[in-house]
Amino acid sequence: MNLSILIGIIGIIASVGVGLGTFFIADKRARRNRYLTMKNLIIQALSKSLSENNIPNKRIIKSTINSLVRENGVSNLRIITVEEIIDDLVYQITSDPFLDAERRETLQNNLLEILEPKKVKIDEIAEETISDIKQLEIHEDYKQANFSRYSSILSILSGVITTIVAGIIISQINTDVILNFIKSSANYVWLLSGLITGIIAVIIKFIFSKNK
Repeated sequence: MNLSILIGIIGIIASVGVGLGTFFIADKRARRNRYLTMKNLIIQALSKSLSENNIPNKRIIKSTINSLVRENGVSNLRIITVEEIIDDLVYQITSDPFLDAERRETLQNNLLEILEPKKVKIDEIAEETISDIKQLEIHEDYKQANFSRYSSILSILSGVITTIVAGIIISQINTDVILNFIKSSANYVWLLSGLITGIIAVIIKFIFSKNK
């Protein structure tokens, strides 16, 4: 096989891999940014109650989370828990220089009591609540495992299919013809590789979204 043809095939496969990698890195960062933005909106909404010395209970915090998530159309983000929001609110109070020591401690204790109202033991918690927590954890792990599995399988398949197709074409056509085609149609070759990358990325995204 002509070295130039081999390099061209390797280049196409590499471009597909690089394109997929770039897509998933960018998508992961975008999801992370949307998640942080959503948490900030929730904290801002609840901070208004704290400024009025009104400590929201667990149901109000949960309802606020659900409402803002739906309102902003980002329900596909990973679950934002009440515990996370309370931790962030406690930190916000701790770092606020305008609060006096007594009020700061009062607000902190009131928030922490939401998580541990009377230091309830684990065996006193309703079984339904424990079951829900376990199901959420299992579902999250399942989504991540599916995402990694589908990404790996489709990336490998794209490389294998590209190599097989290229091998078949090379075996059936004169190598000089292929070499001349690659030289004269370099732009089209790269355009095709980019199109393949996009199609594979969309397929993986679709499969992952269906498993949420």
